[in-house]
Amino acid sequence: MCGFPASQSVQLSLLLACAQGVGLLASAPKFDTWGRRALLLPSALGAGFGVLAVAVAFAAGVDAHRGAALGGLVVYLVSFGAGLAGGPWVVNSEVYPLHVRGLGQSAATTANWAMNYAVSATFLSAVRGTTRVFSNSAF
Repeated sequence: MCGFPASQSVQLSLLLACAQGVGLLASAPKFDTWGRRALLLPSALGAGFGVLAVAVAFAAGVDAHRGAALGGLVVYLVSFGAGLAGGPWVVNSEVYPLHVRGLGQSAATTANWAMNYAVSATFLSAVRGTTRVFSNSAF
């Protein structure tokens, strides 16, 4: 949707995977030394700015701003990898008392994957619906 040729899909996928990997590798040893909050809050803020940049690029015409859309996606993935990718799993393994830890982690993981499924199952319909709504309006 960003206007890059299909022949570049492998290179772009590699770039995006490396971006998230950089965030993961940079933050993994820092969870114990810096603390969870110190990594999760900037990670969420950076991911939010990255998504905002992608949204602005699409709103302004992604064909003319595809570099901004790609840059926003890279910022999102580095930021996500730096805290939000692993942080909730680390916190989830620590918040439950020992006598219910297994049950708590199982319930949280089940809820996580159920929501992932719900988003995956409805995403294309939602995109089609919102694209139709926005393309028919003055937006």
